[in-house]
Amino acid sequence: MKYDNMSIVIQGPFDQYIYEEYRYSDRYKELFTEVIISCYDTDNTDVVNNGETLIKSPPPTHPHNPANMYYHAYSSLMGLREVNTEFAIKVRSDDFYYGIDKFADTIIDNPDKYVNININVSKPHISALRPSDRLIGGRTKHMMSAMENVLGWCHHFSHPVGKHTPMINMKEIPEIDRGFQANAETTFYLGYLKSVGYNLQDVEAPSNIMYETICVVDVNNMKPFVWSCHPGDSHIRHETFEWDDHHNPNVVTCTEDLYWPPRS
Repeated sequence: MKYDNMSIVIQGPFDQYIYEEYRYSDRYKELFTEVIISCYDTDNTDVVNNGETLIKSPPPTHPHNPANMYYHAYSSLMGLREVNTEFAIKVRSDDFYYGIDKFADTIIDNPDKYVNININVSKPHISALRPSDRLIGGRTKHMMSAMENVLGWCHHFSHPVGKHTPMINMKEIPEIDRGFQANAETTFYLGYLKSVGYNLQDVEAPSNIMYETICVVDVNNMKPFVWSCHPGDSHIRHETFEWDDHHNPNVVTCTEDLYWPPRS
């Protein structure tokens, strides 16, 4: 086992296709102390048989759920609560990154950063304060607290049900109480900032706070990988996947090529 102080949480509706086709549990068990699958008690998980910790929670019934944010935070938190290591990685159940050791190395080298990838991350001048939420890593206590913050905030949102409600008004979050629009990725990041002690009233958008607090790993250095928004169907995006094709370039933490203006 390579990372004896790190666990991985696979969260969201259980994706049997990804589990069986890519055998991600085999790879993750090579690397991490704990492999935790956090899904719902309505999911069929009969194929789970590799010694993983399986957490099956009742589906949440909270009605205010812009961009599936509540479900995302809920399944993540239910899994993170079972983690017994200092560091954790949260990955969606419809994704698999064989080269996730590059991501884990970045967490070890940057233990107090919000580590994520360059999928759905935006330059601050385009969409301020928006790192990715597909793959997140860091100290377990901070990740748990971030998810708790997001779940608490969701009770303030007045948006209707629906994963296609992309933006929320930050004025609805008491700790911010300012009228700028944000998406789910930003809300998760704000949850993290609160968990590490930032006063959200002082967080400006855009600002250099992303440079201070996040570390972005280039997903191209984590090949081969599978990324799907439509589990089990033809929309799966992937690099050619062979178990004996390891693709091991050095990890790259991206800065200037992802952000504008350049870091001074």
